[in-house]
Amino acid sequence: MLQLLVDAVKDYAIIMLDTGGRVLTWNPTAQRLKGWKPDEIIGQHFSRFYPAEDVEKGKTEMELKVAQREGRFEDEGWRVRHANRPHLREHRNRAECGSRSGHGCHPAQLTEIPMNPTTQPPTPSTEGEIPIKTESDIVATRRQVRDAAAQLGFGITDVTRIVTAASELARNVFKYAGEGVMRWKRVETPTQAGLELRFVDRGPGIADIKLAMQEGYSTSKGLGLGLPGVKRLMDEMDIQSEPGKGTTVTLKKWRKS
Repeated sequence: MLQLLVDAVKDYAIIMLDTGGRVLTWNPTAQRLKGWKPDEIIGQHFSRFYPAEDVEKGKTEMELKVAQREGRFEDEGWRVRHANRPHLREHRNRAECGSRSGHGCHPAQLTEIPMNPTTQPPTPSTEGEIPIKTESDIVATRRQVRDAAAQLGFGITDVTRIVTAASELARNVFKYAGEGVMRWKRVETPTQAGLELRFVDRGPGIADIKLAMQEGYSTSKGLGLGLPGVKRLMDEMDIQSEPGKGTTVTLKKWRKS
């Protein structure tokens, strides 16, 4: 039944992986979007979908470990197709693990857009904000946070951690408050530089912050990171919340010298 549902999906490439990152299933949309036939890709490592420089930096192994440890991973970046098809950029690369003890995880909801060779890098900036009102704003938040972290000189591993934390909080704002805003800025001390992210909403608030910070706690019973997972990914985290008035979560990540 599960395979029938997966095969019926027309817009996303849904790929089941084993705990080592090897492809177990390949639905028709995956073949259409990425170009490989099932007998060409099943059994291969999912790093085949990533540019060589990302694989060399250990990005794929790090993503797999995060997905297995936290139960979920989201990313956006350059991906590759079969050799006879052009490179693509995917809006969303989401991995959810069926079990944190390891029963495999599957990248899901992959939406691809052809790469534009004339695209220019974003203009460097030291601060900004993005309203969060729709699902697409969550994608925009990830993109902005990724660009800001990269411009500040964070390594690929820390960029991924920051983006994963930002994605979780942006989704929380949209899901629980309906709307809010993410503000980011470069922060400095006499000895270090870093990135501050602040998520503000006027939603129902958090009744018990201490309870919400307990491992495994989730009001939705989903596979999300939760606030404890977000805290583990960042260097500093502060939560201010009042029931009925909203929540402000401030994160900081300091760049390693």
